[in-house]
Amino acid sequence: MKNKIIALALAAICFGSAAAPNVMPAQVIAADSDTSQTVKNMTLDDVQELSKKGKKLDWSDFSGFNVKWRSTIAYSRFAKIELGNDLFLVVGGEPNYRPEVVWLCYKDTETYVDVKTGDVSAFISKYAKTDTVTTTTAAKTTTTTAKTTTTTAKATTTTAKTTTTVPTTTTDSTIKDLGVLEEGKIMTLDDVWEICLRNRLELSWADFKDFKGERLPDNNGNQQYKFVIDDTYSLLLTGNPPKSPIDIFMVYKDQNGVDVRIDDVVSFLLETATVKVTATVMEINENTVIVKPVEGSEELKSYDRFNLSLRYLGDIKPTQGMKLEITYIGGILETNPPQFVYVHNVTVVSDVPEVLKGDANCDGQVDMADVVLIMQAMANPNKYGIDGTAEHHLTEQGKINSDMDGNGLTVGDALAIQRKLLGIEECEKLTIKLNTLIPQNGSEYVEMKADETMVSSYDQASSSLNGMGVWFKFESPKYPVTVSTENGKFRIFNYKGGGLGSVDEVGKSYTVGRSGEVCFAPENGKLSDDYKAEVKVTGEENGKTADLGTLVITKTDKNTKGVLSVTFKKAGSASLAGKKFYYEKEGFGGYCNIEFNEDGTFLYSPGVLSSYLGGGTWKISGDTVILTEKNEGEGKTITNRFKIAGNDIVYIADGSDGLRYMEVKDGEKFSITAADTSDLEIIRQQLSDFFTAEKIDYSVIPRDKMPEQFADKYVFIQVNTADTSYAARYGAFLKSSDIDSSLIKSIPYKIDSDTELNKIRALLYCYILENNINASIDPTDEEADLKNKTVLVKYADSEKTRTQLENFLKEKNIDLKLVEFFAVE
Repeated sequence: MKNKIIALALAAICFGSAAAPNVMPAQVIAADSDTSQTVKNMTLDDVQELSKKGKKLDWSDFSGFNVKWRSTIAYSRFAKIELGNDLFLVVGGEPNYRPEVVWLCYKDTETYVDVKTGDVSAFISKYAKTDTVTTTTAAKTTTTTAKTTTTTAKATTTTAKTTTTVPTTTTDSTIKDLGVLEEGKIMTLDDVWEICLRNRLELSWADFKDFKGERLPDNNGNQQYKFVIDDTYSLLLTGNPPKSPIDIFMVYKDQNGVDVRIDDVVSFLLETATVKVTATVMEINENTVIVKPVEGSEELKSYDRFNLSLRYLGDIKPTQGMKLEITYIGGILETNPPQFVYVHNVTVVSDVPEVLKGDANCDGQVDMADVVLIMQAMANPNKYGIDGTAEHHLTEQGKINSDMDGNGLTVGDALAIQRKLLGIEECEKLTIKLNTLIPQNGSEYVEMKADETMVSSYDQASSSLNGMGVWFKFESPKYPVTVSTENGKFRIFNYKGGGLGSVDEVGKSYTVGRSGEVCFAPENGKLSDDYKAEVKVTGEENGKTADLGTLVITKTDKNTKGVLSVTFKKAGSASLAGKKFYYEKEGFGGYCNIEFNEDGTFLYSPGVLSSYLGGGTWKISGDTVILTEKNEGEGKTITNRFKIAGNDIVYIADGSDGLRYMEVKDGEKFSITAADTSDLEIIRQQLSDFFTAEKIDYSVIPRDKMPEQFADKYVFIQVNTADTSYAARYGAFLKSSDIDSSLIKSIPYKIDSDTELNKIRALLYCYILENNINASIDPTDEEADLKNKTVLVKYADSEKTRTQLENFLKEKNIDLKLVEFFAVE
């Protein structure tokens, strides 16, 4: 149906607005704005050549032909190109994008083939006629067109008389029996179009005699017939034969309609066939905005975002997060991003952005994809940050949504979103306070931080509670807390009222609950210089015990006031928290890794080429760390186990479900790697993406093919084709992306070549780079090598440098005749 309506609209454009008796508005028949006269008229052979380009067909492909462009209500650039044989080409679209419509038509726009996707040769074979037939047909067409033009002029005069009524006195002798209208064929939009091409002010009952109509009850003594066109449209005919019909209405869903004789039927069809969608402005560009349909829209089933030309917005000044209602004909133009076909109207629904905390990608929901985008934007802002080059990058609205604590976008926001997804709220945090010698904020109890040593208020000589031991206060909304020790005991204070109470001993283990105080007392009160005691802190949930950490109590230095100091060690924090471990075999795209956070969560990435980022919670049990990842979408929990072995964690297959998108075998390890390694891998990926996108014939050398001593220091690239334009664009990219060019080395040898001269280049280059020698080597060219049979080395004019290089070659038993030295100033 929508294709039919578009065809009708194009017909109105191509043949004049026969659907309306008045002259089309100025914006419809706009003056030629881009007229191009060339020496060549287009032929059917040219059309067949154009069809070979398929969807890559562009406006420039029409530049060599005599085409008269104009603007229409449907398209900013439009042309009808006559080809003879009743064949013509219709081209329409927006100048900033590829042509939307390129149709080869026969006689009208209902009979056509899409030049970009259809079989043009078959269409031409079927519809092209001989010269004799063409001449005859053309003459008939010309006559019909002339008649239509005359009718239009006449109708224009009638329309100008706004008080004129449709004549009712004309008699019609062709219809005597109304029952004839209850027979015949079902009316179609083609039939309506054909009727509109007639002298519509003189339409009679005879014009409808071939169609099947449903007899309706009389209305004020007038006969009524309804011609059902489809589920949406119908035509109502009212009057009393033999007089001319009183009303001929085209109706939409039995509600509103237009008079076929005096109204613009095509505009009515376009208006009623439109679809309305509400979309959020995601990104504002120079000539367009990127919008995202709201959740629940049909458009979201196939597409994520749409490109909308600013010309459709009129006086609307778009802002990030603004909601627009877009009315269009219902088709989708598959560009990148796609576009709505024939946008009819755009209005503002709301100009106040809605903030959904955590929704970094502005898709109306918070999930791991948001965590991924934030991490990508922080690691590679040129690609994924605001104004990034990636199709899906962070927007201004996404940045606002991502700021979880109001302190600007940080990696901590990604972790906060992850905690939220895992159901770990801040209220679940365990707080331990120590009664100290230095009261803070009016309280003697000061909150302890992990791995930070604090001096307690314990004083053996005191007769107050401070003389009883080291006092702790616990607050744990999630877990009821239990403390236990092997080399001490616990005491509590029972308050009796009136300032009185008693100190009771409760043994080597005591359940504090979610909130409470307890005192640790050294065994027998004896403290040696190397005194050390540990208090285990555990939580209880659903019958299972969780290790929350350990309080390490030691003798305070003699020069420090106070007897005992306390350090809180979180569960596993000493060995894993705050560390990142990399898979020894790298993984998908390099550097599969697991990052352990201080808050008990972890992040897992199978590699830099994957957009997947998993995560969950971790805990240590003995010498094993257990990673738990909940997947709400799959409705299951994934558990993996690793043995802690110094700076490595070793995978334990038994009891593990396996890591996503990675096949890690039992006994394989993840190791701590230098911090800057991941930065280099990001640069490798940036360069690889750039070379591919810009079609620059450079290659990025994978880390595992680099010499070991340079793998974590530099990024190696190889120039396959020397081209000044490549070099200029490459240099501009490094500058715009703020990439340190000193980290990138262009190697003169080929990684996979085993020729003797190539091997010499590799040895020399690595030696020069490692020893920071001011010299360079000509790149490998196997054809040139067969001719020259030497490696050319250019070096700073220094005898010392040449001697150093020659000595190295001798050490490697390389014939000096194979190397040619050239001194430069």
